[in-house]
Amino acid sequence: MPSPFSPARLRQLPWRALAVIGAVIAAACAVRYGLMQNDELAVACARQAEGAACEARALLPLFFIENRLGWLALAAGALGFAFGRPALGWIAMAIGAAGLVLYCYDLSAVGAVLGMAAVLRAPDAPASHALA
Repeated sequence: MPSPFSPARLRQLPWRALAVIGAVIAAACAVRYGLMQNDELAVACARQAEGAACEARALLPLFFIENRLGWLALAAGALGFAFGRPALGWIAMAIGAAGLVLYCYDLSAVGAVLGMAAVLRAPDAPASHALA
């Protein structure tokens, strides 16, 4: 069995899927720190609730109120694990990563872990079968 860090094993990793998860985390951080926790924007939106940033600031909490991102990650992770679909596992990890950043940490973490289990449980397949 080759080492997990061998060049042959590293070439099999779905780098595009990992890059998508990284981009999702970056976008979630931009939403959290650029829109939701930005004090200057909060004051500007309180004075006059106009503009795309203020509308996004008002609408984006709908994704994490009632833990919707967490439920989506959990559903995708559970389905991916139950049916052996690594693509659903990658989707669960991406949604779970966004949920972890955007205040939905409990169910998002479980969904992301189930997604990882679905990806790791899948038989060794080419990287093209995951979101790559």
